[in-house]
Amino acid sequence: MIKDQIILKNSIKTLKMFLVEMHDAIDSSKRKELEEVIKQLENYQKDYTPAQLMDILSKWVGLIPVVIQVIEFLSKK
Repeated sequence: MIKDQIILKNSIKTLKMFLVEMHDAIDSSKRKELEEVIKQLENYQKDYTPAQLMDILSKWVGLIPVVIQVIEFLSKK
């Protein structure tokens, strides 16, 4: 369980870093979605089922097209 908590903590930290780095490149609606994912992960409760965690993380995965667009945009500069 400790290893899972470390992975979760590192995931949250990474998402926060991404949000800070890409703040200006992500539109406000996507930024709010990412902030909500981070908030849900921070409020993680031990009684969440794996399915509930996957649902939360799938919201982040749903933002991947935005991430790709940001990377493409930045690589053109």
